[in-house]
Amino acid sequence: GYTSRGRSEIVKHDITDDTNAYIHSYDRGSHIHGPGFYIDPNLIQVGEVYILQGRARLSARISTEGVFPPACSVNGLHKDCLQLNLSNGKKYKFVGEMQTGQAYTITEDEWFEFDIAMNPFTSDDIDGIEPVDFWLWFYRPEAGVDIDLDHVTVIPAVLDTVDGTLNTCNGDDLIIGNGDIEVNGKSPWPFRSLHKSNYLSVVTEDGNSYLQNERFDNRWSVWYRVPAAGCLVSEAVYEISFRFRIHSEVLALLRARWSYKRSTDNVWIRGSPMNCPTKSANNWVDCKVTFDTTAEMADDALEYELFTLGASTTGPFPTIDYDDFSIKKL
Repeated sequence: GYTSRGRSEIVKHDITDDTNAYIHSYDRGSHIHGPGFYIDPNLIQVGEVYILQGRARLSARISTEGVFPPACSVNGLHKDCLQLNLSNGKKYKFVGEMQTGQAYTITEDEWFEFDIAMNPFTSDDIDGIEPVDFWLWFYRPEAGVDIDLDHVTVIPAVLDTVDGTLNTCNGDDLIIGNGDIEVNGKSPWPFRSLHKSNYLSVVTEDGNSYLQNERFDNRWSVWYRVPAAGCLVSEAVYEISFRFRIHSEVLALLRARWSYKRSTDNVWIRGSPMNCPTKSANNWVDCKVTFDTTAEMADDALEYELFTLGASTTGPFPTIDYDDFSIKKL
């Protein structure tokens, strides 16, 4: 069932599609008001990552000063887009926000697709909680903006955790799952866009799904960050491998960088950017680069991260597609 903070109602679609109703949240006097829904806590596994997907529509805000588009839709800059909170009868808790998707296409009064990779739930979140008390609600768009929701689903992320810890030891691959962008629906998880959210989405073409990254800076690129789990072998050589396609009429260069966070002082040790050996001009090419591990990287790291970046710092910054990520020991 659905619920809300503020006023909400079920509204019939006035268009023909594969559903006949949606949730309409209106008269929102605060950014914390919005529509929500109940989840049975008995179906939730502690430590698992769940992905919430759906589509939403944000209205223009009407006031005595005029009509204003929602901040989330202004230039697609991800200000005041959807966030998600938990209420379980004991506390309120932030559980996630829009970090991926096509925010650059969001305009007021138009439906857009979104996904939220929710923070893992703890035992305190679910133990002893009755289903009638456990619900999630959307909030964040500024007061006066109506929120419509439709097609909302929650699915477990694939290959995400082991005993409540993110599985960075996925066999012999350091990618914890969805490296081929095929298993988490329209969610790019565990990948996201670096520096600007909501510019990374899943596109399906001829039966194959891949990441598409809109860019307005050379550092707006794919970012993969996970906790270290002691599975990196010291004094070894690892290969980072993926496919990419740069939407450019001229050959363009892409680089990759592997870094780790040192446990002794919480300082990130940034690796040097490594040039992909093949350039791209509207064609798919392979990138394979290697890095050497140290004892500190293998034994004393708190987190690992991989991100890509373009060579140009002045532009243009073309769209880049990605697929088939892997990080393996040679």
